[in-house]
Amino acid sequence: CFVNNTAGVLSPVSANGTAVTKPAAPAAAPSNVQQIRTESQSVTISWTAISNYLLVNGQLLGYSIRYGTNSMMTAINQTGQATEHMLTGLMLGAQYSVMVAAISNGGIGIYSSPPLTATTRQDVPPPPTITSSSTRTSLTVTVTVSNGSYIIHSYCVIFRRLAITGVSRPQPDFTICSNSPAVVYRGSEEDATYEVGAFVNNTARNSSLMSSATNISTLTAPPDA
Repeated sequence: CFVNNTAGVLSPVSANGTAVTKPAAPAAAPSNVQQIRTESQSVTISWTAISNYLLVNGQLLGYSIRYGTNSMMTAINQTGQATEHMLTGLMLGAQYSVMVAAISNGGIGIYSSPPLTATTRQDVPPPPTITSSSTRTSLTVTVTVSNGSYIIHSYCVIFRRLAITGVSRPQPDFTICSNSPAVVYRGSEEDATYEVGAFVNNTARNSSLMSSATNISTLTAPPDA
């Protein structure tokens, strides 16, 4: 036997005379999509498989994972029943949108929504080292940090004016941050001594420990001839 639709199209007929229903794409997205492992250039995500009745007469073949930053999305297909996948070759300290869909012999189903935001890891930078130079009215502190699995966002120097003759209390500390490793304080008086120390921040706003402190002085004007 066979069946036909309103357009007069005949259905396939099975060997025993039963009409065969063509499988459709999965009717729902996998749930509970989450990030379960994090490295500096990879993340592993997992999800919960959809129920068999949502396969709509189809057979589960695997999953499609879409991921990317902003509008640059990439799709990869994973075959089999596994419900986790490692995304590799990612950028350090970056955020990625991730969506997952089931694949059956009826096609690719609905992608999970809203997208998961997965973030690659950044290490906390180590304490930096500093070198310095000065003029009569400015101090320049150059902050150096070793290479590692982090992206430096800012270089910060704390200045502490040391005791001034005739002043009963010290001036307060102040901090200058820069996106350049050369941090400059302009406007100091001549022959003034400061204790300085530095730290750095990565783009995840994690701060390093302080560098060792050192003293730096502005220059003194030469005597009149």
